[in-house]
Amino acid sequence: MKAFPKAVVIVAGGVGSRMGASIPKQFLTIKDKPIIAYTIEQFIQFDAQIEIVVVCHKNYIETLYKISQQYFLKASITVIEGGNSRFQSCKIGVEAIETEENKIVAIHDAVRPNVSQALIKNGFQLAYEKGAEIPAIKLTDTIRVVYEDGQSDWMDRNQFRKMQTPQCFSLAKLKAAYTIAATQTESNFTDDASVWEANGQSIYLYEGEEKNIKITSPTDLVLMEFFLTIKD
Repeated sequence: MKAFPKAVVIVAGGVGSRMGASIPKQFLTIKDKPIIAYTIEQFIQFDAQIEIVVVCHKNYIETLYKISQQYFLKASITVIEGGNSRFQSCKIGVEAIETEENKIVAIHDAVRPNVSQALIKNGFQLAYEKGAEIPAIKLTDTIRVVYEDGQSDWMDRNQFRKMQTPQCFSLAKLKAAYTIAATQTESNFTDDASVWEANGQSIYLYEGEEKNIKITSPTDLVLMEFFLTIKD
């Protein structure tokens, strides 16, 4: 991989209402270790010099500081308060990173702790070459589009992909895209790729991984523990 500056914004502002737990899901533990610690660890293993910004709810800033002190004393980790939405939190995180020539930033969900080194490497390298790269996986289920009147139509699943993170971008161009997007309706943007496209820039997809799951339910916790058992 060519040498260029790298950063990652880890979005950890969710409250995890679907999990039914007393704390946000990113702070739940698997094998006595917080989920977010596994996530951060993957990026440090990829590049020990990577700049890490974690965006979270103000009530959990102290919790993240303690996790950083316990697991990542030598890493460059900045913890900042997020906004009232994912859009705002990502914008805050991106703006907190100093712009450098050729710098690539990844935006990653805190609750995708099983992201592989290969997926991270591919995202950064391809974004360096093309400006933006998003991992995506093919659909395996039959899908239908449902209309307001309750009717539905079959859709060709081969024309659709499920997006994952990390989504990797040229930092300077992503900052510019967020500046423009901030003047528009926030609900138009479901992820950083949609912010990027709103600035008239192209999105490129590369092959994601089925194991790069987003933990949203108790079942996902069990699955993640299984993946960790395989690694052990």
